[in-house]
Amino acid sequence: MAPNSTVPNDETLFDKVVNLSKRRGFVFQSADIYGGFRSTYDYGPIGVLLLRNVKDQWWGAMVQMRQDVVGIDASILSPPAVWQASGHLANFSDPLVDCRECGARHRQDKLETQTPARRVRSWAPSPRLVSST
Repeated sequence: MAPNSTVPNDETLFDKVVNLSKRRGFVFQSADIYGGFRSTYDYGPIGVLLLRNVKDQWWGAMVQMRQDVVGIDASILSPPAVWQASGHLANFSDPLVDCRECGARHRQDKLETQTPARRVRSWAPSPRLVSST
């Protein structure tokens, strides 16, 4: 972008939006008083109200207004028998690969997005072939 351009760069625009959201009470950076926690935010007083309103509208439209849908609030923790019966244990795996240069271990499907550009030959299948999911 040209130096004399009036359009702010993405970082400046992002900072402006975050600062405005903070001043207005929508969001705050997590652990802000301790220097912050990168890429995570907590809802402020106005943000909590906005979030609640969005959830309530969604719940009304997707659950309460329909005759064929009921709401439940189930635990995300389940005994192994549930995971076995659903096929998760037998059908899902995350193959891992190791970098021969630095020794880092990564999921194979995330290799291109989470790792620096490296030659394909620098990656080797991990001795621990799958991670628990």
